[in-house]
Amino acid sequence: MPTFSEFFRLELRRGIKRPRMAIMGVLRNPLWPVQAPYFLLRLSRFELDQPSFVLHMFPETKLGQVQAYLHEIYDLFRNRLGFFSNFQPPRAGSITLDEAAILYTVVRLLRPERVIETGSGSGMSSTFILAGLEMNDKGHLYSIDLPKPQVVVKPSPDSQPGWLIPESLRTRWTLVLGKSEERLLPLLKELGEIDLFLHDSLHYFRHQKFEYETAWSFIRSGGLLLSHDINKPYFSLCQRLNVTPIKFQGLGGIGKGT
Repeated sequence: MPTFSEFFRLELRRGIKRPRMAIMGVLRNPLWPVQAPYFLLRLSRFELDQPSFVLHMFPETKLGQVQAYLHEIYDLFRNRLGFFSNFQPPRAGSITLDEAAILYTVVRLLRPERVIETGSGSGMSSTFILAGLEMNDKGHLYSIDLPKPQVVVKPSPDSQPGWLIPESLRTRWTLVLGKSEERLLPLLKELGEIDLFLHDSLHYFRHQKFEYETAWSFIRSGGLLLSHDINKPYFSLCQRLNVTPIKFQGLGGIGKGT
């Protein structure tokens, strides 16, 4: 759980990189330095450990099965064989390894056919989703991102989104370049129905609200909505759907019809 000083430092760093966006954010909501720590403190009471987070979305699953998949992905990652040979996760600006392990476990349990994520960035989350799909021997991931996303660590200025993804996993991956405001709905209509949606693009209120509400109606019954860097829109969606918010580090999730 980030402290107020950590949160302020992150926002300050973000403001230095994107001064125009930082200034507009303050003008729109000058009380955010007070409101944000209060909201984070409020949401912290929904913090769960890894197995509990997954079991909340898969209530009929046994704890042993969840732990088995968590051990499976950690073993695959530590051994540096197969999918993860020469794989070097970024040190910053990405999901954590523990959050990525949850993504893998969710994919293994859900066995999705169609997965959409927004904000692939370097491809850390994409790699673990794709590893789960490959182990299931089914499913496809569609990642929506800008042609040159702003990531903290990348090999060159010309790097495309998902540059971390190993070649062995790319057969189950389609990169959709463009803004999610323009590409998400057409992609959802093309697919018709999806099993899993992950938000990890811009974390502004209107943008998160748009992505949640747009994707939710296309998620099948029994499917899942996951979101990284959860904020007020996630809490609002849980309240509207009358479900309990859950949180592991920066990850939140909602099951549809469970």
